[in-house]
Amino acid sequence: MFPSRWLALLTAAVLPGTGRDPLLRIDKQPNADGVYPLLLPGLQGEEVLGQLRVFDEALVGALNG
Repeated sequence: MFPSRWLALLTAAVLPGTGRDPLLRIDKQPNADGVYPLLLPGLQGEEVLGQLRVFDEALVGALNG
């Protein structure tokens, strides 16, 4: 139950994406260079797509959104 229609519609739009596994993840430990790898899991292991200077799970969550 929501007090406003716009919030109910926003929730309905976002809800289908919340149940799937994330496509990207960030390594919780920095590598030897002091950066956090942005990883794409795959059948052959994980591929490093980029590196973040700051650990930012919210950014990775938005990329997965």
